[in-house]
Amino acid sequence: MGIRHFELIIAYIIILFAFANFIPEYYAFRIAGQNILNIRVWVFLFFLVSILLDSSSMFTPTMRWVYIYIGIYLLLEFLGHYDLWGLGRRSRFAWLRDQHLPLAISVLFIEKYSNPSRRNDLKKLINFSYLVIFTLCITSIIIIYRNPGIVRGTEEQISYEQLYQIRKFGLGDYGLFSSLPFLIPLLVFQYKIKLAKTGSIPLINLLSIIIVILCSYIAVIVAPFLLLIVFLFLAILGRRRLKSNIVILCILLAMFIVTPKKIIGNIFYGFSDIVPNRELSTKLNEIGIGFTEGFELVTYDYEATTGIEGRASRIKYNLLDFIKSPIIGTGKQGNAHLFWLNILAQFGLVGLLPLIFIIWLQIKKNTKFLSEDILFTYYLSIASFVMLGLMKALGGYEMYLIPFFIIPGKILLLQTQDSTVKYLGVQNKL
Repeated sequence: MGIRHFELIIAYIIILFAFANFIPEYYAFRIAGQNILNIRVWVFLFFLVSILLDSSSMFTPTMRWVYIYIGIYLLLEFLGHYDLWGLGRRSRFAWLRDQHLPLAISVLFIEKYSNPSRRNDLKKLINFSYLVIFTLCITSIIIIYRNPGIVRGTEEQISYEQLYQIRKFGLGDYGLFSSLPFLIPLLVFQYKIKLAKTGSIPLINLLSIIIVILCSYIAVIVAPFLLLIVFLFLAILGRRRLKSNIVILCILLAMFIVTPKKIIGNIFYGFSDIVPNRELSTKLNEIGIGFTEGFELVTYDYEATTGIEGRASRIKYNLLDFIKSPIIGTGKQGNAHLFWLNILAQFGLVGLLPLIFIIWLQIKKNTKFLSEDILFTYYLSIASFVMLGLMKALGGYEMYLIPFFIIPGKILLLQTQDSTVKYLGVQNKL
């Protein structure tokens, strides 16, 4: 077996453990005391093999900024200013584990496999990623339907001990369910391509969209599900020309602004009444209250009259911490549920700007190779990643692999196919 084939096998293993992360959680195969099913073992091994086999991919402009990004955090942690512990203080370098390494391996994957000489390997990895994601979505749907108490908002929620035992049979976690909105624009685009090519409804593509929506819905993580619905709607409305999409977005925004807030609130009230899950129903009702009565930005959670107001109070916490130390942040673990604001508060501009620059470099590089018909899909996926970070915590391999590797990788493969050309002709008539 050649070294390149060995590298590809490691990439498969990383993708498997990234999404099916219950495997290293429930199973162990130890060598010298180290569980070799731990994803970090394979990530570090992949970096080592890449240095030996393909060092050029390790030192692209984006990768150099990834190293700078990680180095800033480690340096300020070493100097005693940054606190890289995770929630619950379970790991000293939780930020490195949950943020830095997932970002680094995702960027390295696309830097390496987007090379024309590795295009066949890219196709294999993307197809494998799809297989793992959709398999986990299906197993999660089955497990939740058979054990409804494992999600929030049910009449009888099961204990953590029972949840721990059930999850090993293929139940996805927070990271998988929260990252599903990133996939929706791409899945809709693939559906449109197949529809334009065959002239008949592509059932497999339609089924993939239904599976993702259903999985997101029954998982009852409210913000990602609502975000998924919004971006599903935008993706369906999408047209070939980017300017046309901008016009559509402006029209939708104008309609939203002029629509009486009471009408929007009543729509959410209506959905709240028909949704069986208590958790989701409560959140929809609270959104309705916000539109009809308004939100109050309270200082502390206990002053809030709704859960959304309590969450919104975290905006004030983070902004006040950022004002205290805008350059390097307070360095202390704050409220991590608002990802972008939390970085500003905890790590300051020094901690945030490198990440923004990395994202900008990736967007700039990817858009150079993308045709106009597919740009809107790519922008929607990246926008969903950014938007989720305004509402929730971002962390884990799946949350970085999807927007930084799977999305641009699949788009790169799609636009090289003849079906995309045919799709352009159909879209021109729309």
